[in-house]
Parts: sequence; C-alpha cells; structure tokens
Amino acid sequence: MAIKDSKGKEKVNKIKRPPVVVVLGHVDHGKTTLLDAIRKSDVAAREHGGITQHIGAYQITHQDKKITFIDTPGHALFEKMRAYSASLADIALLVVAADEGVKKQTLEAADHIKKADIPMIVVISKIDLGRENLEKVKRGLSDNDILIEDHGGKIVCLSVSAKTGEGMSDLLDMILIVAEMEGLEADLKGQPEAIVLESFLDRRKGSVASVIVKNGVLKVGQNVVVGSDEGKIRSLTDEYGRQLPEVSPSTPVRILGLSKPPQIGSILRGGVVDEDASKKNLAQPVVSPTSVLRQREEQKEKPKVIIKADVAGSLETILFHIPPSIHVVASAVGDITENDLFSAKTSQASVFGFNVRLGKHAKRELEREKIEVKIFRLIYELLDELAKRGERFKEEQEKKKIIGRAKIIASFDVKGEKIAGCKITDGYIEVGAPVQILRQGKPIGHAKVVSIKRLRKELAKAGSGTECGVALQPQLDFELNDIIEFVTS
Repeated sequence: MAIKDSKGKEKVNKIKRPPVVVVLGHVDHGKTTLLDAIRKSDVAAREHGGITQHIGAYQITHQDKKITFIDTPGHALFEKMRAYSASLADIALLVVAADEGVKKQTLEAADHIKKADIPMIVVISKIDLGRENLEKVKRGLSDNDILIEDHGGKIVCLSVSAKTGEGMSDLLDMILIVAEMEGLEADLKGQPEAIVLESFLDRRKGSVASVIVKNGVLKVGQNVVVGSDEGKIRSLTDEYGRQLPEVSPSTPVRILGLSKPPQIGSILRGGVVDEDASKKNLAQPVVSPTSVLRQREEQKEKPKVIIKADVAGSLETILFHIPPSIHVVASAVGDITENDLFSAKTSQASVFGFNVRLGKHAKRELEREKIEVKIFRLIYELLDELAKRGERFKEEQEKKKIIGRAKIIASFDVKGEKIAGCKITDGYIEVGAPVQILRQGKPIGHAKVVSIKRLRKELAKAGSGTECGVALQPQLDFELNDIIEFVTS
C-alpha cells in the first residue's frame, strides 16, 4: 500500500510495512507460551501445516495484515542490537505474569525498551492463574515508573491467557493500532538493509544467517556485504523452508551465500565491500608494549578456555555470561576442529563446546594429545562448570604462601627503568618471586622481581626492616604508599 503525504500525493516508492514485535520479560512469565499461542492463531500457518524452521522470527496474518514476531530476543541480544545502532523492533511487549507480578528481570526488560525508545505494550499473562491479582500487578508497575493507562499513564496494558486464548485477539488488534499510529514505512527502491538475528555454520550449506529486512528488497543473486565481509545470496527461505525469489521489508528470512557467519546485530546491505571503509575498520589502536606484557601477566592468573558453539546466538549468550575469572583464548561458531585442539595445546587451554561435534580429524588429534574437551547440551551447565573452575583456580591462587610485604616509599628512574624504593615490613623478598601490587587493598597488577639492590649492591634476598630498590618485570605503574606482596614462585 503506497503512502500519501498531507496533500494526498503518493510518496514515491514508500510503502506501509508490517510491525516488528519483540517480547521481553521475566524468564518464567510465559513469553514462549504467548508466542506459541500467537503462532497457532495464524490461519495461514495452520493451512500450511504449521511446521516451522527455527529462523529466529516469524510472521503471522491478523485481520489481513502481517505482524512479525522475534522469537529469540534475550536481553543480551536486545542490547547487542542497540550497540550496533540497529532499530531491531518497532514495538515491544513487556510480559508480566498475573500470579507473580513485577520481578527484577521485568524492570530490566522495561529499561531496555525505554532505552530503545520504542512503544511498549504491557501484557499481563496467565490471568487464568491469577485473575484476582490484576490490580496488585498494575500497582506494582506504577510503583516502578511503568505508568499504564489505568493508573494515569500512557502505556497500553492488556490481560491475556495464552492457555485459554482469552484476550489474544485484542492483543493482536492493539499491535496493529499502535503500528498504524507509528506510521511504519519503508522504501522499496532504497538500498536493501537487513538486521542479523542469528547465524551459524552448516556442514553442507556453509554460512547461514537469519535476518529481518528493514528496507529495500533482498533478491536471490544479489551481492551483499556485512562489515568487511561480502557474499552473493544463493537462496532465501522463510520460516517454513519455502524458497523465495525476493523478500520485502519486515520479513524474516534465512540467507545462504555469505562468506562467514556474521555477528548478531550487524547490518547486512546490498552492494559490495567499500575497500577504503574496510581498511578503516581494520585499523588497530596503538598499544604500548608495557600494556601487552601486563595483559599477558593477568591472563596467566586465569584458567584458559576455547569456546565453540552451534550458532552465533548461543555463542553471544555464553560470552556475555563468562565469569571474569576465566580467560577466553578464542571463540567461534562451528564444530571443534584440529586447529582448535592445536590452539588449546599451545595456549594450555581447555576446549568447551555447546551443541557441537568433534570433527573426524580432531578426534584423531585428541587421541594423541592430552587436551581437555567438554561438550555441553545446556548452556547453564557450561557456565556452571566455568564458574566452578574459576572459583577453584582462585582458591588455589589464594593458597600461595605470602613470603613478604613491602611499602613503596620512593620511585627512581634508572636508564629508563622505573625502580620501586621499598621498605620491607613483613617477611622477606627474593629475586624471581612473583608479586602483586595493592593500592588501597585492591590489586592493580602482577609482575616478577628481577633485581634487588641496596646501596648499589645486588642482593638475592632481603629481610624485614630493609630498605632497598626493587626492579619488576613487566614494569607496573606503581605509586607511593602502594603495597607489594611477594609470594613463593
């Protein structure tokens, strides 16, 4: 349907497009059940058989108008979309269970929606379980600055039961009304643009990406670019696996033909790579040798892992929740390969996989080398194992015996080398001992003692009460009154 301006003239190439809707809320408040009920309400889907492929989003038809729902949003993914300055959704449904009310995750979701600056519709779900709590839930929303219409605000609030179907049609009607008020449109002749929802590496098909078209028209045979990577669309398929020659705005589709799985939230555009822009993107910031050495020393203090996952969404979720006590050497989408095991061997890392397989060549390599490989089917089990490993490592580190402490009372520069003038307050220090520097009780860096001098005389060891100069490697940016702890090497 063409768009007309205030004088009744058609805007060239501008069309009304279906709204894209994201569903957020607490983990147990019925988001998945709600989306399943919406999918089943679609007559067209039932006529087709209702057998869907998981592509991260799907379209339904209500009152002869299409609505696109994103079925794998997640807070981390939603944040990622905003980080890429991508307008992921046009409308957000904030789901709150009638039997549980407002939770911490409900407020986090509301905050994400507000930051995205898109219309919010509050959906009180499970009214078949907690109808008597409706007013209490609404007060809870108002108390947390989510001002719905019933309480003097402007946010629409509807009550539904995905189980019985009560209120579901009203919800879809309201989505269409809000979309109409937003005046959503797209340019069919404009540069094709789509947002990446999901991506993975298929053993037979190569790189696969699920996207939602935001502008223009994507066509089979079209050249596309994502960042500095490019490809040519070999096929477009919808959520039922049907091949499509082209897709218009707000349509979710799966694409084959990219050179590698793109990052979630990145923008796919029609065209070819701009070489100058690519070079600019590849420019690396200037990093000092000292900072590199410091980073390497810090990494030594953490267990190392290589992460492999089935799809980009899983990988993003895992990396988002990696405990700070773990150092990720590398991460990628796809099965565990011989190269992964080689990297694990050289970096002394373990390999953690999620819903992936061990390749044939990797199996042979694993039989020859003692490398730890663990494959998980549940993300929380993988993250739990990483958290436990980090805690065990931390406990082992804390068990290291502190042999001495010193206070930094002066700083000297000798031939460009920063020397700490120290007074040993406890125990003793010796050349080769690992150290950590504390500032107001918090560690600011790790190093090793490379020399100890007193009155220009080289010492191998110095005891309590001694004042001496200590050289560290790597050199740390210490200050007066910092404390140095010396541990057994």
